[in-house]
Amino acid sequence: MSAAAEVGASPIRAGTPQFAAAVQEGTIKWVVTESGELVVSPASVQGREISHAFLSGGAPVRAAGQAEIAAGGGRYFGLNITSHSGHFLNGATAEASAASEQAGRDAFARIGVTFPQ
Repeated sequence: MSAAAEVGASPIRAGTPQFAAAVQEGTIKWVVTESGELVVSPASVQGREISHAFLSGGAPVRAAGQAEIAAGGGRYFGLNITSHSGHFLNGATAEASAASEQAGRDAFARIGVTFPQ
């Protein structure tokens, strides 16, 4: 059984009430699936780290990373985004890391969350 399943975690679709709750918990992990869907989770739940592979159901992804997002007044404000992922190795090269981060930025922008450069 995975750590995520043990603590009752589940992948969260962007724009849902669960998304709002996740960003309030601090750092989130994110993936952009091969179909372009943004899926997130708190980086840890009940002290257990959630893996990027859990978010994608083990399937390949376009990009993965971590982000900090602030919420207020019904809006979201991206504070920081990275392509850090130990599982998908988006940062194998500087070019791959930049492309992965940009894919994340684009996916978040589609739901109204932008990050500073």
